Amino acid sequence: MRAFLAVEPSGEALGELQRAVGALHAPGLRPVRELHLTLRFFGDIPEAKAAEMKSALRDVPGFGARLEGAGAFPDWRRPRVIWAGVGPKESWDALHREVDLRLQDLGFRSEPFTPHITLARVKEGFIPESDVTLNGMLLKAAFPVRELLLKRSVLGPDGQVHTLLWTAPLTTEGHPARSR
Repeated sequence: MRAFLAVEPSGEALGELQRAVGALHAPGLRPVRELHLTLRFFGDIPEAKAAEMKSALRDVPGFGARLEGAGAFPDWRRPRVIWAGVGPKESWDALHREVDLRLQDLGFRSEPFTPHITLARVKEGFIPESDVTLNGMLLKAAFPVRELLLKRSVLGPDGQVHTLLWTAPLTTEGHPARSR
């Protein structure tokens, strides 16, 4: 099964992200249906490995996160993905390192990580000069990072369909780069 490890925003941050996605009406843009940060994409993994992963990720420290504006990969002149930034970077990097360390014993190698929440994918017909008002948008709401979610990803005719496999709660103390 194709799977990924995610964090989902909540509260005011989720509302801001939903409003941002609602503002994306330019031709050639395909807004996402599910808003999440992909911490790790695993590709195809056996179901037995998924259970081992949950055990390995017990007691990972959580932290306070926040939205930090919007951007595009690779850039606004040739966007393929439009995203919302998240911070603090040190906290996301620490979480990613901790997850990588814990999953190494299960055979997973470290992967590069750029913390972001995808808002839309860019398809043919998109004109970068069209009315995409997110360039420079100030997304600033805070949200707690309290759990990791393992999700199955199935490609359907209308895009990806995600199914929750498990949730691993995070601890509330001890994160080295805790947001204030």
